[in-house]
Amino acid sequence: MPLFAICFVETTARAKIASVMVAINVVTVIAPTAGAALLTLGGWRLIYATQAESGALLLLVVLLGFAESARIDPANRLAPATAVQSYVSVLTHPISFAYILVGAAGGATVFGYVTGSSLFFIGVVGLRPDQYGLIFSACSAAVMSGALLDGHLGRRGTSAALVLTIGLALLAAAAATLLAMTLAGWTPPALIAVLLMAVALAFGITMPNIMNATMQPLPEIAGAVGAAAGSIQMTAGAASSGLVATFFDGRSALSMAAVMAACSLVALSAYCLLARPAERRILGRSPVPVTSASDR
Repeated sequence: MPLFAICFVETTARAKIASVMVAINVVTVIAPTAGAALLTLGGWRLIYATQAESGALLLLVVLLGFAESARIDPANRLAPATAVQSYVSVLTHPISFAYILVGAAGGATVFGYVTGSSLFFIGVVGLRPDQYGLIFSACSAAVMSGALLDGHLGRRGTSAALVLTIGLALLAAAAATLLAMTLAGWTPPALIAVLLMAVALAFGITMPNIMNATMQPLPEIAGAVGAAAGSIQMTAGAASSGLVATFFDGRSALSMAAVMAACSLVALSAYCLLARPAERRILGRSPVPVTSASDR
């Protein structure tokens, strides 16, 4: 995905990143149902055996079916000092780092849902794994729908700034509503599932814009930007998942709702208070302008 930020204008890059997100989430739509079927057939060991066999087959296909296409100049081999300097540039760039924080907090919101939803729907509500798999698949479909919607809005000339503002506000509103309902002791499973799908939709809408905005200021080191963003997002997601699991009380969705609400508010705040002001200050314009028809 860093290549998209280098090779394409903003609108096209958003659409292509959205397409990648759709492709990735096709797997997560199918996986829960497939996993539940394997669990029924042979238990959890069959799931891991299937993953190991699939991974080995994929590795074999890559080794035998693909050749290295890059032409690397021996005189320009990457030195450790160069790599360190690239990461320092990423972490000290006001715009890129601000968007990394926005993406990490948004990702942590979704990781909180991924961990907490199974604890709630299976452990508290009492759904079977195959029933929960349908909810998880619906949320993955919502991510795909959000990504497709963002691509459509981009082609129509809607600015990334507007999409990000609405998407992050939706993310925070859905998570905050979930927390309020949980604190009130009113958690109908169907409504909880709808709110989680709203969170997933908001994530799908915002992430292509966040990723593109993160890489655009530093196209010459887009690989380092992508690596730093991915690493920080995974770390934030792992922390979010750990908090949800650690504080799960066995009878409610409180830990999931609290972590999701906190992370979504951090994402919205980081965008409004860090990313947008940095863009205005450095670029002297509104965050990401509406693109013209010629750009598309």
